[in-house]
Amino acid sequence: MFRSLLPLACAALLACGGPPAALPSALVSTCPDAEVTLQVLGSGDGSGAGARSAPAYLVRVAGKARILIDAGPGTLLRFHEAGGHLEDLRAVLLTQIELEHAADLPPLLAAAAQAGRRHPLALVGPGVGLTSMPFSRWLEQLAARDRGLYPRLNALHEGAGDPFRVAINDVDIDAGAPRVVYADDAVEALAIGVPHDGAPSAAYLVRAEGRAIVFAADQRADTQRFAAMAHDADVLVVHAAITEEPSKELARRFAGPDRLAELARASRAGRLVLGHLTPATASRIGAITEAMGQIYAGPISLARDLDCLVVPARPGAAPPAAPEPTPPAEPAAPQSNRAAA
Repeated sequence: MFRSLLPLACAALLACGGPPAALPSALVSTCPDAEVTLQVLGSGDGSGAGARSAPAYLVRVAGKARILIDAGPGTLLRFHEAGGHLEDLRAVLLTQIELEHAADLPPLLAAAAQAGRRHPLALVGPGVGLTSMPFSRWLEQLAARDRGLYPRLNALHEGAGDPFRVAINDVDIDAGAPRVVYADDAVEALAIGVPHDGAPSAAYLVRAEGRAIVFAADQRADTQRFAAMAHDADVLVVHAAITEEPSKELARRFAGPDRLAELARASRAGRLVLGHLTPATASRIGAITEAMGQIYAGPISLARDLDCLVVPARPGAAPPAAPEPTPPAEPAAPQSNRAAA
């Protein structure tokens, strides 16, 4: 288990059942101070096409940025554009250990150090799979003092004061039920492994103030475990990465629009948000959302960078599947060793 000590010293999302021309394009970079909001930091696929950053989402509770889901290229810039404060973050949840989902994690940690962050930070990612190392091992290699890519992340600049600690948690991608990976007195995050053609991926459920937001990963939809976790979610965020007629290779890795709509209908999601748009899906989004609307009767929102959604409480909605009682990892104990200048 990697234990790094870092002396770390809206326009609302709108239902889109028709062509994109019907959608306003104005962006608002600040969420209101509502109980729970969901802000899109990145709505693209990591290529930068369409002026979209890589997929990333920010959950705010009582106006404070608490949970970050994914940290691909452009996430840190969008976080600051959204008015977020790194000291407010409590957990970063990665769906995959891939560039488009994790490239901005090192600069985010460095920026938190430079900003004088002191509060512990939970870092969560998928455990071992067929084609990738566990999240904790990936972080260990990044921050290794001797041969790491970013050795200063092991113990950043001297004399910065007390270190802020990080708690690393590998998601058991083979677990049969969602497990708690982070919890405090205001927010709770659960995780479950999802199928992505051998590559380990994790989906998340974030609960706060009686709301439930479920974040899918790069994944197929043929898993009852994920469907159970998504049941009665107030908001279901999915990756609209492939069109109605994808290649066989893509179909092995991603759920198509019809399967995503079926999943939203079966889970009784209050709202479906389409993120992780690729050039192929963005160019056909009108036809895609129209077809999805024939299956799922709820509101469908097209994610755009910096859009913000106030998450309403739904009276009478049953809570999503109960997790197995697995506590999150404890933060690493402070140490006195420091990196060379």
